[in-house]
Amino acid sequence: TGKLNARSWLTVGKVTTEPKPGDVVVLWRSSVDSWKGHVGFFIKETEDQVYMLGGNQGNQVQIAPYAKNRVLNYIKLS
Repeated sequence: TGKLNARSWLTVGKVTTEPKPGDVVVLWRSSVDSWKGHVGFFIKETEDQVYMLGGNQGNQVQIAPYAKNRVLNYIKLS
């Protein structure tokens, strides 16, 4: 996106309600209204978790679960 903040990913691609592996996931951090966020690649989801591949997750690149209620949007890039 040319910007350093994770939420800048909300302005690219197309929002999807049916994410597939490789789609971008944008999460809020601190609060829904904050400028802070986290971004990663969608791997899978369960009823209450979304699994993302991302950097700086536990100080490493890994697949980690996050609460689905933190998802701002799923973004399809193509």
